Amino acid sequence: MVIRKKPTAKRSVEHLHHFHCGSCGKWWSIGDAPARRTVWSCPWCGAKEKYPVRKK
Repeated sequence: MVIRKKPTAKRSVEHLHHFHCGSCGKWWSIGDAPARRTVWSCPWCGAKEKYPVRKK
């Protein structure tokens, strides 16, 4: 006889960072992106741009 454990409910929080490319104008999001990273490449056109960290 196999005894199965009841599934345990789980919850998590994801911080989304939204980016807007200054070259092609498209946007994208990254979940839980490193907070100190400021240079990102656009996944649409490949342009590398600096996105300063905003103060709260």
